[in-house]
Amino acid sequence: MRPEKLGSAARQMLFMAGQEGTSGDSTPIRVLIRVRDEPDDQQRRHLTEAGAQVHTVAGDVLTASLRAGDLGRLTEVDAVAYVELSEPLRPEKGTETPDK
Repeated sequence: MRPEKLGSAARQMLFMAGQEGTSGDSTPIRVLIRVRDEPDDQQRRHLTEAGAQVHTVAGDVLTASLRAGDLGRLTEVDAVAYVELSEPLRPEKGTETPDK
């Protein structure tokens, strides 16, 4: 695993999956993946082999779904530069609205 490729929320998700023993959980998480160049067929195949189901490609950024336990495998793909969750684990401070 190459943790320097994971954003803080993705790193936390992988840690939680390992702690809770949910690496085999089939519930997918959504991620944003930055690759070194626009992905070709071989790079897309490597992403799929690492557990990612690619949804959209916009230049060097992809959206994908995968199991939290597969985040480590995804960082091993040479074309992957950075991975982050596409939404936060919990609301950021100051973004919650009070109940009325």
